[in-house]
Amino acid sequence: MSLHKIFLPILASSLLLGASGAMAQSPIDVYRNSMREIHGTARAQAMSNAVGALGADPTAVSVNPAGIGLYRSSEVTFGFNVGHVKSSTNWQDKEGTDMSKWVGNLDHLSIIFPVTNPYLASSDWRVVLGASMSSLYDYDRDYEMRSVNPEYSLSEYIANKATLFGAPYKTLGNMSSSPYFLGTMAYNGGFIETRPGYDNIYVPATYAAIDPFAPDKYAESNVAYLKPDAGRLNVSEKGARKMYDFTIGGNWADKVYFGATLRTTSSTYARSSVYREDFHYTYKPNYNVENQVYYTELGNSLTVAGGTVGASFGLMAAVGDFGRIGISYNTPQFGRYNEVFYTTTQWYNNNRTNGKGELEPLYTNGTDDMTNTYNLVLPGDLTASAMVFLGGYGMVTYDFNWRNLGSARLQGSDFQDANQFLKEDYGSQMTHRVGLEIRPVSGFYLRAGYSYSDGGLKSEGIRPQEGNVMAYDYIASGAITDAVMRDSYQSISAGVGCRLFGRTTLDLAYVRGKASERVFPFPGTGEVKDQSGQVLAPGISSEGAAMSTVTDRMVASLTFRF
Repeated sequence: MSLHKIFLPILASSLLLGASGAMAQSPIDVYRNSMREIHGTARAQAMSNAVGALGADPTAVSVNPAGIGLYRSSEVTFGFNVGHVKSSTNWQDKEGTDMSKWVGNLDHLSIIFPVTNPYLASSDWRVVLGASMSSLYDYDRDYEMRSVNPEYSLSEYIANKATLFGAPYKTLGNMSSSPYFLGTMAYNGGFIETRPGYDNIYVPATYAAIDPFAPDKYAESNVAYLKPDAGRLNVSEKGARKMYDFTIGGNWADKVYFGATLRTTSSTYARSSVYREDFHYTYKPNYNVENQVYYTELGNSLTVAGGTVGASFGLMAAVGDFGRIGISYNTPQFGRYNEVFYTTTQWYNNNRTNGKGELEPLYTNGTDDMTNTYNLVLPGDLTASAMVFLGGYGMVTYDFNWRNLGSARLQGSDFQDANQFLKEDYGSQMTHRVGLEIRPVSGFYLRAGYSYSDGGLKSEGIRPQEGNVMAYDYIASGAITDAVMRDSYQSISAGVGCRLFGRTTLDLAYVRGKASERVFPFPGTGEVKDQSGQVLAPGISSEGAAMSTVTDRMVASLTFRF
């Protein structure tokens, strides 16, 4: 067993500090800000972004800045997209409701212009400048997952974490002095309570006597956790991450190409979620709890805004008349993000209704809007590219991209353990992209492409176990206990391009992207023991749902050359 599995419960507790202060950051926050998909001009998207050695395309320049050296004239490009996003889940062999929505935005805007200089006019050197905006990732999607009779409840997870802290229940119920934010919310919301006879051992509110009339009804042999009858998670996400490039480059004798880019990104993200668990009492009728039905809800809202800054460098060389090869490096990106969040917990009973017959919460607890700011470093990446000409009729392209997600870092002394977690559980992520462009007649182009990227996870600590069960804790983001783990992303694309009039061209592309992921409503935990080794709370595991998110997108780009 690795060290992070031993110390992870303590690590998670140390990061979930402060009620009015900070929301804990986690690897999930890092990964969300580093997710990628096919982007850019319609030409580049039709070839699934396998354009690192293509050049003379704004997106090709974003992959390898050396591609700007192939420009011989100025141009302006506008790109738009409209798409449909559909998410499907399967949790314990129960299909969730398919959730879909339409999305669309300005996908790309760029300007490229060669530098006119009399000192370069008669030489083999050429210098070109460019600026562009491109949509890197769209967060827009909704998804729902449902289960029947899950083995463990969210209340059990929270109770274990609260017991780990050993916080007296009197302070646990006080938001301002609580060392465990989620525990405070759950205690005030009726999810957990102190075990009878103990001040610092927490149990789910479903902890009850099997036989309430036994001489010692709270003896360990006479108590059990009431298991949920059903669980349901609903999540809605909105937002986008955009990239802004400022590039300078050129070439020597149309043989060697070079370029450098100053890159910034901006990100907006909004997320709302509700996790509900339904319970039904089955105890003896004379205990007066027969046919009692209730459910608990944990609701979270999060909005994030921020951005990063970094650089990119590239080289490319012509290989005779056969094609080109290239290599580019994106430096790590330094980011800063501001977030606003709030949390609610509610406990409903079927005996408590309003005048309209609607259920009203018996317990409810919510926060005001809380704010937090954090810094992070996203990993750099390396891309190797090749292009082969198909006579005078087109070309075949290939890109290989590598980055180490485990090198990402949350900045600050408070995140040392979280960064160790990132290092141990995230690793190399590899992406393969293949593209094809054919010119059957002058002024008309046919294109196709395919890409595949793995999820970048490496250790069993965060990877689901056999049967899609997570037995160990991961670091939750504050009171947001659910998390998405990406297994892979792949795309298939096709498109056409044609000359409209003069030097104006129209490019169209269709892209189908599919993200395969696993969603967990809350982490698992190991047994909680005291110093003598006595088990205070049993270990639990969390069974996840398989989720598929399919995006169908149409892209149009219009390019004016002058």
